[in-house]
Amino acid sequence: MSGQGRDRVTTVFIFLVAVMIVTTLLIYGILFLTYTPDRPLSLGLSVAQPPPPPPTATFTPEEIPTYPPTWTPPPTPTPLPTSTPTATGTPTPTRTPTHTRTPMPTYTPTPTETGTPTGTPTITPTPTQVPFYVAEFKDHQNCYDIGMKGYVFDANGIPLEGIVVEYGEENISTFRTTTDVDGEFAVPLILGGKDKDNATRPHTWFVRLYQDGVQASETFKWKSDTIEDCDKSNSVQVKEITFRRRY
Repeated sequence: MSGQGRDRVTTVFIFLVAVMIVTTLLIYGILFLTYTPDRPLSLGLSVAQPPPPPPTATFTPEEIPTYPPTWTPPPTPTPLPTSTPTATGTPTPTRTPTHTRTPMPTYTPTPTETGTPTGTPTITPTPTQVPFYVAEFKDHQNCYDIGMKGYVFDANGIPLEGIVVEYGEENISTFRTTTDVDGEFAVPLILGGKDKDNATRPHTWFVRLYQDGVQASETFKWKSDTIEDCDKSNSVQVKEITFRRRY
């Protein structure tokens, strides 16, 4: 194509574009001048109008039927509780007066003998159970004298003071002493070793307790060996006795 022909095509194209621009501006100008809010622009499309709102239903209260009141029966009277007869009291038995205890006779201590003891009849043991008993005893050797010692306790192991202890040689002599604050009684010499005629032969001894002037224990008897046998391990020259109260 020659240069002249190309220029002609270009001119025609530019003309067509200018015509389109002018036409477009005219259309927009007409639309701008004719637009109002109550008459919207319609470009060939039909806008569906919204349906009108449904009518508001008016509520009419229905008449509530009235019924006659229901008959209520009168309340049944509740019977009063039956009175329970009062229990007849059992008469209290008359208390029998307690037997009055007979006071124990006052004990009169025997005076200490200074001379040769004289034979005193042995007291017959009481048949009833006595409160004290021999809890234990021990044997000791002594080459000089024959003696006796011991202790007296209550049921709880507490030493008893002032308990009368009667002792001596069976059917020959009787002596008395009392326990000290530690519940101990001691008769270190009931037969001296210098008395060769008696110390060289065996003897039978006894010991018992008295309380309130009444015998309070069984009579415990033991046999002493001679002074000449004091070197033997099984010989007995001194007896140690422990008394204990039962209750």
